[in-house]
Amino acid sequence: MAAFREASAAYIARAMLEAEGIPAHIADEHTVGAFWLYSQAVGGVKLQVAEVDFERAHRLLAEDRSSLVPEPPAPAPGDVYECPACRSGEVRHPRAHRWSAVLSWVLSFPLVFWSRSLRCATCGHRWRP
Repeated sequence: MAAFREASAAYIARAMLEAEGIPAHIADEHTVGAFWLYSQAVGGVKLQVAEVDFERAHRLLAEDRSSLVPEPPAPAPGDVYECPACRSGEVRHPRAHRWSAVLSWVLSFPLVFWSRSLRCATCGHRWRP
């Protein structure tokens, strides 16, 4: 019926179909979850329905329901960072250092060192909040 790259998307679609009274089954979720490289070979995580429900399920999954999702609330004035150099709002939040990711891979042990500085995507200025 329908194939998804991730099991979570298939579960959302299944919940929508079941809310409309269409029983559905998810197949190959464990195969894709355990061996994600096999996803394309097995056809992804599959959502299956009975033949009698196929047309109705296909129509429901094809509907655009984005208007039903509420808009996120506007951030409070203190929640938005602004670059002190250029006043841009394009600020990147702290991320893990790249070298910690490489070292984690080499040692096979999770090491994460977070950067406390912020960086402006517009002018490249770095600062600590």
